[in-house]
Amino acid sequence: MTIKLMQNRMGITDLPHYHKDTVEGANDMAEHLIARGGFPQQSRMIRDKRKSLDRATLYSYQAALVRKCLPEGYEVMEGARPDLPVRALINPDKTKLDYDDKIISIGFEHDYHPGDVFEWCNTKTYWLITL
Repeated sequence: MTIKLMQNRMGITDLPHYHKDTVEGANDMAEHLIARGGFPQQSRMIRDKRKSLDRATLYSYQAALVRKCLPEGYEVMEGARPDLPVRALINPDKTKLDYDDKIISIGFEHDYHPGDVFEWCNTKTYWLITL
């Protein structure tokens, strides 16, 4: 029993398929969990966080358009379109006399990493991702 619990905590889910005639309501609960992101709670939390990010990039005051600046010979991830601006969240972190720190939140599919330079299209300024 404890091995099964550890497997579920680690995301290894080989859960049995319940038939409606064996356990009443089990299939309804399984369908509900799958629709919310999956059986493990962590999967549902990740899906909810992504949903919050997507909504915030549409409706938040901190939403901005950014475009990646690519050096010569840079390999582009398959399906990524770096020439098009994408929506991201840019939140203030701290302002110093010498520099201005911001926190950028953007989806993984846009392939932004530390060391990348991007243009903040709304302000026409260029920023370097450090962390």
